[in-house]
Amino acid sequence: MPGVQSGQFASNGGVTERRIGTGRFNTDEFIRQVGTGGGYAFDLCVSYESNGFTDWFLPSLDELMWLYERQGQIGGFLPEPYWSSTEDIPRDSFHLNFSTGDSFTDMKNM
Repeated sequence: MPGVQSGQFASNGGVTERRIGTGRFNTDEFIRQVGTGGGYAFDLCVSYESNGFTDWFLPSLDELMWLYERQGQIGGFLPEPYWSSTEDIPRDSFHLNFSTGDSFTDMKNM
């Protein structure tokens, strides 16, 4: 991948948008800076196809919170952490625990 060497964490260049409506931007910016084909969560989202839909992206932290708050109406979520596209530092991104609603950061290789 351009700009990423073995053993390094892929950073989305400091893109830390967390507001609703910014997940697509975060995903596109990561792909623009890092490229595709590395098996990163961003890459998996943009290459995913289901039921004829190909416009998937990794949601921002606030988008995940919106989904968490409505998971009873939406369904299909497991009570576990989900990655967001919101980066904290180059090594860490935010997760949202769908069991508790708590957000936290963790290393991207976890």
